[in-house]
Amino acid sequence: MRIRWASIGVLLIVLTLAGCSGSQDASGEGGGKEESDGGKKLTLWVFADTHKKFFETVTQEFKKTHPDVKVEINLMEAKALYDKYTVI
Repeated sequence: MRIRWASIGVLLIVLTLAGCSGSQDASGEGGGKEESDGGKKLTLWVFADTHKKFFETVTQEFKKTHPDVKVEINLMEAKALYDKYTVI
């Protein structure tokens, strides 16, 4: 009986880990995914305009040390942002 429960537990763990897909988000694009021009892309999801303005300022400093990374900042509604995080 113990072996049966242990087997079921291992099976559940394996199936749970199989659902982990790595670095892809809900749209199929992965954060840090290589782009066709050889650079990398970093996508930030924010729900407040003040956050977007802050990250745009920080992005300018980030580009000085990481010129090969393209940063995309997406402003969306809080509910849509929560839904994206739930899916991931």
